[in-house]
Amino acid sequence: MRITKRMLMELRPRCPGCRSTLTRIILPETEWNESKQYLLHCKHCGHVFPIEDIEELVRKTLEEQAEEEEGGIEL
Repeated sequence: MRITKRMLMELRPRCPGCRSTLTRIILPETEWNESKQYLLHCKHCGHVFPIEDIEELVRKTLEEQAEEEEGGIEL
């Protein structure tokens, strides 16, 4: 699978700290990203986590989203 910048910017992986999906991925080429690696920023708890394997994170997040859509919501 080819991962585009747009896909990364729209992806909402779970925060490893609080499990919220109110997150964003910060790209390495972002001007103020001094670490020059992919970062996960949680807008809920405010933490920033380095992403060790971006491909694994994308795969895992897409799988989780597919499972949630498949399961639906019980009312």
